[in-house]
Amino acid sequence: PFYCSGFVIKEWAALGRECINEKRDAFTWEPSDYSCIVTNCPFSLKKESLQMAIKTGKPFAVLMPFQSIATQWFSRYWDDVQVLLPRRRYHFAKNGVLKNAQWQSTVWVCKNMNLPEKFHLLRDTKKK
Repeated sequence: PFYCSGFVIKEWAALGRECINEKRDAFTWEPSDYSCIVTNCPFSLKKESLQMAIKTGKPFAVLMPFQSIATQWFSRYWDDVQVLLPRRRYHFAKNGVLKNAQWQSTVWVCKNMNLPEKFHLLRDTKKK
């Protein structure tokens, strides 16, 4: 739901998926036809982003700072979500340029994504 420069569209296409990436207000607009939400939300709007994802009723995976899951506001969602734990900090790209690793750890907060456990450690996809 959050507009990006387009790199993610190519990544989803390589997986055989279509990515909706329109420059609109994610909090007031919802596409008419989509199967799930996968987003790197603005970290300054993490609470609002999680609430928006839940409100849609669709399966979702929202990337947010690890510390978010330890906050008081997050505690009301514990029974309804699962957490994917990356093995490493992500490297983000801005305008197609890969940046250094994020200074803070992140997690994927998910709902209805058919994960095997409440907490699931992502496999390491980095080539050695």
